[in-house]
Amino acid sequence: MWPILSTADNKAPPVLGKDILVIVSLSAYFALSVTNLPPLLVLCPLFASGIFLAVGNNAKDSFGHTPLGFTAKLIISLFAASYASSVALSSDIAASINAMAVLFPGTLIAYILLQIPKIQLRGVSWCLAILVLAPSCMTILMFVEAGTVTPWLAFPQNRTPALVVPNDMLSGVIFLPIAVAIFVNEKRAFPKMLIVGIVAILLVAIYKVDSRLCVLTIIFMVMIFFYHSRPKQFLTNCVILLLMLYLVDLVFDLGFVGNFLRLREDNARLSIWLAGLMQWVDHPVLGFGPSNFEMAYRLGISGLELPEWMAVETRSIPWAHNIYIEALVERGMLGLAAQTILFLLIFLRLWERAKVTTGQSRSFYLALLISFCGFLFAGLFEPTMQRIWVANTVFVFLGLALAPVSLDKAVDQ
Repeated sequence: MWPILSTADNKAPPVLGKDILVIVSLSAYFALSVTNLPPLLVLCPLFASGIFLAVGNNAKDSFGHTPLGFTAKLIISLFAASYASSVALSSDIAASINAMAVLFPGTLIAYILLQIPKIQLRGVSWCLAILVLAPSCMTILMFVEAGTVTPWLAFPQNRTPALVVPNDMLSGVIFLPIAVAIFVNEKRAFPKMLIVGIVAILLVAIYKVDSRLCVLTIIFMVMIFFYHSRPKQFLTNCVILLLMLYLVDLVFDLGFVGNFLRLREDNARLSIWLAGLMQWVDHPVLGFGPSNFEMAYRLGISGLELPEWMAVETRSIPWAHNIYIEALVERGMLGLAAQTILFLLIFLRLWERAKVTTGQSRSFYLALLISFCGFLFAGLFEPTMQRIWVANTVFVFLGLALAPVSLDKAVDQ
């Protein structure tokens, strides 16, 4: 067990007004980060959150605070160094520097979450609920402004830096387990009703975007929960879940099943992945550089012979539609290794906390672990580190996975 779990305090300290301001400001940033507002205006709440945290901050007084361990520092340093090295030797340095810029807000988010006392997990939970609500509301607003029900028309007309394609609704789907955990933990009726409303808005947005990946990610996260809660009934519960989804789709004519059946013809991602992998050997160690996947794709697809059943994407391919292949092609073997080790660190820390904590803290970390598993699954098909919501999500998980925690039942409030 890593030495980050503290059992020394037997009484939780009073809730600090400073920490509330930090969480509220961070929530405001999450809400604004999916909009089309000017970048400096969007970043203002994030900077304010950091300032509130710095004012009067004393590490010795932080509840359960301990410095990061050597292993965590080494892994984070390796990830940063692999990125910087890939940018320095990029095939297009300007594009790579611009792509790397999305990491900087995330690093501040991780730092802020590292410093928030464990007593504020309830506030952090509601902060993450904003990540469910904000993209859902913004997506629905896109459709209203576009006056269309076709996702591929609504997004190009009204897209934001965070919400570029329908699958970017994953930014809300990923943190759905946190919203469920809040519903379970809250005792009062109003917060429960608020969470029900947030989830309902998310479901409406998912229906609007008609995203197979959003639906698959939710199903995957539910299956993870089934496996954790009742492993002996895992297969039975999964069959029941799929049957219920099929019946709901059939009764309400949602079109999800037909959408999945179209995968037989809509398989262009296979050609994208193969073309990219064909070229990574040209830059095996540090890759082509962040944001340069399209360069590798164009080179690869020109000399690739594909079977007739495999579709070829004719549109521009600015990202790999696979966060792991993207890391290999754009940042090379060093980048993929650094990213994999970072993800493994996050997973192991969250898994450990889901085991050793109790009460509401256990529910929070279990939900966070399921959310991270959902992110890893979705990463096989869409997310790109070029998108700010993806970078922010990675650093949210990193910050909460490494933040100090107490085993005291007294702080489970």
